[in-house]
Amino acid sequence: MMKTVTGGLKYFNEVALIRGKQLGMDAVLLNRPPLWGKDEWSEKAVQWMVDYCAKFGMIIAGVENIPVEWFTPIVLNYPERDECIERYLRIITAFGKAGIPYLGYGFAAGNVWRTDLAAKGRGGCRCMQYVKADENTKGNQLVYKNVIHGEMPSREELWNNYAYFLKAVLPHAEKEHVGLMLHPSDPPLPVVHGVPRIFCSIEDYKYAYELSGHSPAWGLNLCLGCISQMGGKDAVLEMIRYFGPKGKIFQVHLRDVIGSGESFTECFLGEGNYNPAQVLCELENCGFNGYVFEDHVPMIHDDDGYHTIGRAHAVGYIQGMIDMMKYLIKK
Repeated sequence: MMKTVTGGLKYFNEVALIRGKQLGMDAVLLNRPPLWGKDEWSEKAVQWMVDYCAKFGMIIAGVENIPVEWFTPIVLNYPERDECIERYLRIITAFGKAGIPYLGYGFAAGNVWRTDLAAKGRGGCRCMQYVKADENTKGNQLVYKNVIHGEMPSREELWNNYAYFLKAVLPHAEKEHVGLMLHPSDPPLPVVHGVPRIFCSIEDYKYAYELSGHSPAWGLNLCLGCISQMGGKDAVLEMIRYFGPKGKIFQVHLRDVIGSGESFTECFLGEGNYNPAQVLCELENCGFNGYVFEDHVPMIHDDDGYHTIGRAHAVGYIQGMIDMMKYLIKK
């Protein structure tokens, strides 16, 4: 049976870990944790991270991303690509030795894009939103270090870059027993603010699976918000039914949105493009037994910057559905 995990933690401090434990979880998913070392995540630093979380009874279910300046050169084939891949291989080694099972990545330059961070949602809550038509006037309201420069590659060149990356890292990931989780392009559009992307349709993921040679180290960090922007609940169900039985869904982002890639607003679970209960049942039917976690929840009134109240609501929502499934299965 699948399990819940508190996700998206960057600053895995005592308060965050205690809250996660109090909400009934035993694992965390980190996102670009600020480990010491300007140019490296050493084996020592990664092991310290694992040991620190263990003090609070929490294991690390995975890490979603490495710093953008370490990965963008791989995506866009900058001169330092091979140097960055060598660093990536060392990170995989460190994860394998520390027992961290998954390392996530999004093979898209330009990062996540949102044109509004305070669109009005249910009861006046604030939600993140993306509108393609607002790209030039509003820009990306999420702040990232800009490491993009030079002429942009074609879609074919990006696929070649992805194939090069897989060939370089999958054998080592297999050896270290570390799964590499592919996150959808967010938003899943062919071009975002002049930067091309390749993971924009279900066929793109099927093609990537073939490029991987069906490696056991290749799989998905299945963000249902992004996937539903490609075709609503039908796209979500098709992805689960295709990749689930193959064991290629490593973890799941239970994020909900209203709308499509060109224009969408993130929302509370159950308000958006798919039925969360149906999705969890489909995952169960496909044999998925990994972690499901909340992601990009709305900002509830008087909440903090991590959206603690909103995340607690989402975690409880997910746990309730899982408990109901357990009950019905036993019955």
